[in-house]
Amino acid sequence: MCCKFKLIFAFLLLLFVSGSAYSIDCISVFPTGVQGNNSSSSINIQSGAQINNVPFTELPFTSISNASVSGDSCGSADCSVIGSVAENVTLPTFPTNSATAELTTTNGTVGEGISSSLNTNSFKEVTINAGTSDFSDNYTEYFIGILNLRNGATLRIKPGNYWIGSVNLSSAGS
Repeated sequence: MCCKFKLIFAFLLLLFVSGSAYSIDCISVFPTGVQGNNSSSSINIQSGAQINNVPFTELPFTSISNASVSGDSCGSADCSVIGSVAENVTLPTFPTNSATAELTTTNGTVGEGISSSLNTNSFKEVTINAGTSDFSDNYTEYFIGILNLRNGATLRIKPGNYWIGSVNLSSAGS
């Protein structure tokens, strides 16, 4: 009985320690889904755009331009900034993207195209005009120079590595 108790205790301790260490590390690197990490970081939210599923409406940026008129740019309330940025993290070198492929779609799949030039994981520019689009299961890493979400577009991001130079959200894109 004593050995069984020790084994169960050791297992529970392992779960507690490994779970705590993982969540602490994740929170320290990504306190919110959207954040700035240097002193000039700012966020620009255009009219109708939303950032969904963020744990806080106060985001770690030094400044904000929030053109939202509906009062829900951060889900249930307007986003604001705390005036300082998240802790600086050391990231790998951002890869250069010399892609020439451009994709414009509505309700499409990024990484699967009717032409071989769009069946790729590397794009100069991707524009989702409306509807709900997904990333293809063909790749676990994507390189995108400019990502545009417009007119109520939603882009579902699957687990993987995404190297995106800039993101433009407008007219209720999320």
